[in-house]
Amino acid sequence: MITVLHPGMLTTVQDCGRTGYQRFGVPVCGAMDGFSLSVGNLLVGNDMGEGALEMTGIGANVHFDSANIFAIAGAKFDAKLNGTPIECNHAYLAHSGDLLECGAAIEGFRGYLCFAGGLDIPKVMESQSTCLSAHFGGFQGRKLQINDQLGFRDPQYWLKGLPERKAAFPAADYAIRVVLGPQDDSFSEEGL
Repeated sequence: MITVLHPGMLTTVQDCGRTGYQRFGVPVCGAMDGFSLSVGNLLVGNDMGEGALEMTGIGANVHFDSANIFAIAGAKFDAKLNGTPIECNHAYLAHSGDLLECGAAIEGFRGYLCFAGGLDIPKVMESQSTCLSAHFGGFQGRKLQINDQLGFRDPQYWLKGLPERKAAFPAADYAIRVVLGPQDDSFSEEGL
């Protein structure tokens, strides 16, 4: 179990989303960055679509009330475990009593705090994702708040190769393609 000491800017429970309910007006919701959610879950030995904490801009600070393996994936946060800096995209074991401070995002904007064995959050329409606009799913249908407590479904204290469980991504420059829309004449040449 973890206790939220500071929820950050916007922290919610998200998984790969709820599909098949759009005809009833139910949004998919789910992780904004499905790739990073998958990476974090693989690092801690979960299925790729398992629910996790999606942190936006400024990450959450959590107290581990019980031990579990965790990883932060996606945005690079200024993260510390018991005051010691830790790497994102790397799996760690937190002991009962440990404090994880995720801090501000240094690179990127959304990150995922994944826990081995997943969170003990009930599924609504086959998903743990929070739908903020309709106030359902996730943790009580809302963003996390101070003193919220979330349990682990099946915590793990050992994973094969734990010290080496990290994801490395090559540094690269990416081209962003832009398709101009009908209002492109509203922009200056420099703006375009």
